Amino acid sequence: MSLLLEILLRLVFLSLPLAQVRFTIADIPIYVPEALVFLSGIVFLFGFRNGSTRRFHTPFWLVSGILLLMVGAILTAYVGGADREALGAVKSWIVFPLGLGFLLSSTAVDRVVRHRMITWWFFGIVVVSAVSFFGGRFSSMTYDGRLSSFYPSPNHLAMFLEAGIFFGTYLAATASLRRNGLLAAAGTILISVAVLRTGSEGAYVAILAGFGFLWLLSASKPRRLVIASAIIAVLVFGATFLFMNGTVTRLGSGEVRNSVASRVMIWNAAGRMIVEHPITGIGLRNFEAEYLALQPLFPRYLEWAVPHPNNVVLSVWLGTGLLGLSGFAVLTVGAFRVSFRILCRENAPMLMREGALYLAVLVAFVVHGSVDTPLLRNDLSMGYFALLGMIAAAGSMWNPRDTGQEDAFSLMRKSLPLVRSVKKR
Repeated sequence: MSLLLEILLRLVFLSLPLAQVRFTIADIPIYVPEALVFLSGIVFLFGFRNGSTRRFHTPFWLVSGILLLMVGAILTAYVGGADREALGAVKSWIVFPLGLGFLLSSTAVDRVVRHRMITWWFFGIVVVSAVSFFGGRFSSMTYDGRLSSFYPSPNHLAMFLEAGIFFGTYLAATASLRRNGLLAAAGTILISVAVLRTGSEGAYVAILAGFGFLWLLSASKPRRLVIASAIIAVLVFGATFLFMNGTVTRLGSGEVRNSVASRVMIWNAAGRMIVEHPITGIGLRNFEAEYLALQPLFPRYLEWAVPHPNNVVLSVWLGTGLLGLSGFAVLTVGAFRVSFRILCRENAPMLMREGALYLAVLVAFVVHGSVDTPLLRNDLSMGYFALLGMIAAAGSMWNPRDTGQEDAFSLMRKSLPLVRSVKKR
């Protein structure tokens, strides 16, 4: 990778807190990270043309997922009327983030380069956490005492910050100098305090799920898997019991007034939208209008200002249609699969740790995405698709045939125990 291209991509990560800072060109709003991605694309094309930038193989799952998601978003916007706001959402939430992921997958094959990217990303998150302790807008609180800083809501701030806890843990564990490890640990503590101040229960559960997943993978005794199976069985039994005794129905009826009941109402409305528009969805930025229009069909809402359906699958389905949802599924499943393969590279301990990092962040994303939408906003989309790009780049460091054609269960068995394998080295 040329030095200029690497610097521009690092600046993209550092600029994510400035995702809402914009300027206009020909009456088109351009946000700071988008401008940097655009410049990176130009440098990449020129470098690839003159041979200074080497382009590596981009995996099929990434290319197909990008195409499906992008085409789905464009078609859904066209069917929905393709107004200025819808086209802006496609540009900022889909096109530029996917472009960033592609650039990283094609250029950031060197592990040292990816390490620097993660470091700059982590530093940007640390800065956001630090300024939240300042006065004024940077430390804005909601009416119930939750930190929102300069983000639209405490939940949005928490979704931006939570990946930093995994990045900091990874950087502290892989630091070559004790000083660097201490700095990473201090930054992680700072981010953790900021997340606690947001009061986001979804972020708490997502972070615990990410670390808990790694704990299971590092199990040196089968009893941890037994414990995990028991926990899953209890959760499944509990969910079945809630449905059987009508608790979920009560949550959607307005009898119960809490955040869970509010989400059930939103999901019910989103489900009705999917029934009415199963193929094309309703388009990006259209959820709130459709949600309010459906009010006569449901009990009185507990929340009125709802820009997203508080679930990443529902958000992608309604925003980009069934085609876009298929692309999102291909990208996410492909990222999990490649991360497991990275984790199985027992002859490369540092690469194994990188795979563990990616898996933890992906698990946190999926868990938090079940109750919120950690996607479809400038900074969040940039972050997620950049992560997928780096996973694809890490996966291209070897010939996939070297690991055989094991299925997912074989890969999971090979990854146990992770910690014991690393300690042998």
